Amino acid sequence: KNLLWVSGLDAPTDQYQVSEWHLSGLDLLQLTSHDLEVLGVQKIGHQELILEAVEKLCSLVRENAQLCVSLQCMSAAAGCVAKAFFLCVV
Repeated sequence: KNLLWVSGLDAPTDQYQVSEWHLSGLDLLQLTSHDLEVLGVQKIGHQELILEAVEKLCSLVRENAQLCVSLQCMSAAAGCVAKAFFLCVV
C-alpha cells in the first residue's frame, strides 16, 4: 500500500524505484530529507513533493485516530445508556 501511495505522487517522483525502499507505514510517516537522500532522491524539489505529501498523510492519520477515539467513546456511552435502560426496565 505504501508503494501505491508514493508512486501516486506527481510525475517527477515516478523515476524512483520505490519498490526497493522497503518502507513500513511508520517509516513512511517519519521520512526526512536525509532519508530521501539515502534512498536516492537527491533533487530538493522532489524531496519537497514527497515530504509535503507525507505531511498530508500524517494529518489524515491523526484525524483518523481522533475519529476512532470519538467512536470508541460514543460506543462506550451507548453501552452505558443501554445498561441503564435495561436496569430501569427490569
